[in-house]
Amino acid sequence: VLKHQEKFDVIHLHAQSSAYAIAKGSHVPCIVTLHSGISKEDFGQMKESELTLVGLTHSQVGNLPVDAIIGNGIPTAAISPSFKAGKYLLAVGRLTTQKGIGQAISIAKKSNKKLIIIGRIGISEDRQNYFKEYIEPHIDGKQIQLIESVNREEIYDYFRKASFLVFPIMSHESNPLVPMEALACGTPVLGTRVAPLPEMFPQSEGAVLLSNDLEELAEAADHPERFDRKTAR
Repeated sequence: VLKHQEKFDVIHLHAQSSAYAIAKGSHVPCIVTLHSGISKEDFGQMKESELTLVGLTHSQVGNLPVDAIIGNGIPTAAISPSFKAGKYLLAVGRLTTQKGIGQAISIAKKSNKKLIIIGRIGISEDRQNYFKEYIEPHIDGKQIQLIESVNREEIYDYFRKASFLVFPIMSHESNPLVPMEALACGTPVLGTRVAPLPEMFPQSEGAVLLSNDLEELAEAADHPERFDRKTAR
């Protein structure tokens, strides 16, 4: 980047680990978008380098004095929605505790709905153990199905044909794309009241239901008629 800096008016960085070093060596203005959490010490160091710091959500950065909050975006013009009734529940994401895939399975079983899970098992011991204990015993190829990998266009098609995206994350994320992609496809979202979801969807009646009560989410999954796919879009 520094080798070619004279070609640029502004350098926009997305790798926090290298942002400070690049900014210190750059003669042109640098911006860094923070895609994960950051300590006060690292934040202070970045500020000293005169970086412009951009957070994705207020819940991500807390009290840190970032220069702006600019959330992730998705190419809605390139995503075709479907307003037809969906056929199954869909969970998308890494098969980890954070993503709440085990909770998604519980919601599907409580509502007696088919659930398609799209996500990679992973090779770490923690992820392998989580899969074996909380996910694998429930995969029967009928009610609970697992697909490890699909391309972008295929995943949009899965969104369009789903009655709901089930997104019961269990710990804080920065600014997840998956619920936004689901809504762009016309698919309502059932999720937990875990940051940043309440910030992202403060007024989304008819398109998003956030609750930490799995019984409430399961009851909603049984009543797609209460949601409006055009409102979701």
